[in-house]
Amino acid sequence: MEFAKEKWKEKIDKPVDLPTDENENKDDDEPFNVNRLWIGNIDISVAEFWLLKLCQQFGELQKFDYIYEKSGPNKGKPKGYCFVAYQNEESARAAISGLHGYKVKDRELVVRLANSKSIVSTKKIRPSTSKESQIAALEAKLKSMEKEETSSAKRKLKSSVVPPSLMKLNTTNHPDKSGKQYRNKPY
Repeated sequence: MEFAKEKWKEKIDKPVDLPTDENENKDDDEPFNVNRLWIGNIDISVAEFWLLKLCQQFGELQKFDYIYEKSGPNKGKPKGYCFVAYQNEESARAAISGLHGYKVKDRELVVRLANSKSIVSTKKIRPSTSKESQIAALEAKLKSMEKEETSSAKRKLKSSVVPPSLMKLNTTNHPDKSGKQYRNKPY
């Protein structure tokens, strides 16, 4: 039993060599790579090899990443886009002009420069508007809400008004013939 513990302890104490990532040492301020392209709107039935051969027509490839689903019901199926890195900028520019709008299985490919994470913003950009225009928009919205409110109140009032012909009470004479009328109650 002690022998097994010692073996296990030796395995735990050994340092593990992790593979280094090429992008690990790059600065976040570095501009995006003009040789790296994003190709989107790819039909999921398009084979990776076929797309690779299509991209190789424009120059020598440095890297080709066809992106697949990692989990869920579509695990292992293509996501519909890929990243392609060319050896030089001229090849990348030729691929953009040659592949953008190219029809593959009734879909037009969309080809753009792939942006680095530091350049892409996750915030939605709203058009800048002046305070006066914002106030005017809010006032217009309030007026429209007031109009809706008054029209719905009028509709409710009309539906709650009972015509006089229906307002008669169901009455009968009192059994002692005193002339008093009593309303018939359902209970």
